[in-house]
Amino acid sequence: MKSSIPAPSRHTRFAALVDIENVLISDGRLLDQSEASDLVQDLRGCLGPIPTRLATGPKVLGRHTAAVTAFGAGLTLVGTSPDAADAALVEAGRDFVAAGVTDLVIVSGDHAFTELASIARLHVVSHSHHLSRRLQLAASTLTLIPARRPATATAAAFRKAVI
Repeated sequence: MKSSIPAPSRHTRFAALVDIENVLISDGRLLDQSEASDLVQDLRGCLGPIPTRLATGPKVLGRHTAAVTAFGAGLTLVGTSPDAADAALVEAGRDFVAAGVTDLVIVSGDHAFTELASIARLHVVSHSHHLSRRLQLAASTLTLIPARRPATATAAAFRKAVI
C-alpha cells in the first residue's frame, strides 16, 4: 500500500490507531477472509514498525481472528455499542501523545478522531466512502484504501491503486 505519510524526522514520533472494522467492512459487507488477510498484511507493511493499537468488536474478531492476530498490534476488544472502538482508540491516542508521540496515523474514517487533531498531527488512512468530512479536514495527510480489491489483484497492483 502506497502511503502519503511523511518520513519521520528527528523530532517526530509516530503511533497508529486502527479501527479494524472500518478497514474490513467495505460497501456494507465484511470482507472475506482472503481479502481481509491481504488488506491487513498490506496495511501492516505500510505502517511499518510503529507502536500500534487496534480495536474491534467480537463479530469482526470472530470472523477474522487470523488476520487480526497477524497484524501484530496491541488489541482492544470492545463491546458492540456504537463507537466503542472509536472511544477506546481516542483514549489510546491520548496515551500515546502523553508518552511523546507527535503524529498519529488514524486508520479509520470516523469523525470521533478529529478531537485528537488538537494534540497531534493526524495522518488518515480510510476508505473514501467511510471518510467523514470533519476528519478529512483535520488530517495533515490522507491515504485512501480502494473500496474493493479484486480477488485476482496482486499486492503490488493493490499498492499502486492507493493514493
